[in-house]
Amino acid sequence: MKKIATILFAFLLAALTVCGLAACVHEDDGEDAETEALGRVRFSIGEEVVYATVYDNSLGRDFMSRLPLTLEFSDYNGTEKIAYLPSEEEDWDLSDAPDSCTPSAGDLTVYAPWGNIAIFYRDFRHSEGLVPFGKLDDGGVDLFAAKSGDFEVLAEIVQESASEEVENPPVENIPDSPGTEESVEGARIQMTVDGNKIFVTLTDNSATRDLVRRLRQGSITLSFSDFGGSEKIAYFDEELDASDAEGCDPVVGDLTIYTPWGNLAAFYRDTSGYSSSLVLVGKIEGNGIEILASQSGTFTAVLELV
Repeated sequence: MKKIATILFAFLLAALTVCGLAACVHEDDGEDAETEALGRVRFSIGEEVVYATVYDNSLGRDFMSRLPLTLEFSDYNGTEKIAYLPSEEEDWDLSDAPDSCTPSAGDLTVYAPWGNIAIFYRDFRHSEGLVPFGKLDDGGVDLFAAKSGDFEVLAEIVQESASEEVENPPVENIPDSPGTEESVEGARIQMTVDGNKIFVTLTDNSATRDLVRRLRQGSITLSFSDFGGSEKIAYFDEELDASDAEGCDPVVGDLTIYTPWGNLAAFYRDTSGYSSSLVLVGKIEGNGIEILASQSGTFTAVLELV
């Protein structure tokens, strides 16, 4: 009898061991699946920007399909920042996403029972119903952790490749080498300021072609400030090529370059007249100039191709 009991115990122990190993393998497989990258997103919190990689699962694809999206985050349990979808948004697609995970700092997740997004800034225990869909880049954890109270976050897709779809055909035809004559007339850029999207329709000259070439390599972040109570100005790391550009008579809504200094200048008030030193970059659309004019002190704008 003792021998039979010993054999049964050994069999049970082996079975449990196999099950335990199977569970570990399943978890590893899930981890491998969730870390396959789908794309990149940018989180703008006021003037601060962080980036994240989104995983290729049904939740990651669903999240990307909803962007751009403005979310209101708050702290939860001293461990994570959480946000709920706007009421008009449909429920998340969790059809092929992992149904649990062990979150670490920087993980982007959705807690399925509540439907909220949870961005962890501290490690946490394994949780059923916690679905992973991405990971913050370095620096992102500190930024989210430092926020207190409720705060808004604008989530947007990052266009990282020149081969990605662009709405304006002239932009796609601009070679990477300087001196090109292909026109960018009518092409558009987007300026994101404090969560607001401002659009600019470009004119064609050497400066705008140079700007488009740079934006094809990625977004450009500029620091703007007020000048003369009539314009918002910012400086590029390297001045744009204004070699064949002509002067202009700026009016409200004009985006220009002041060639002696190399700065970008957005006019929110009319000036005294024509200046050979001012080169027209484009026209700010809609109420974009009002948004810029309302900004006080120093503020950040992220420039991208539309």
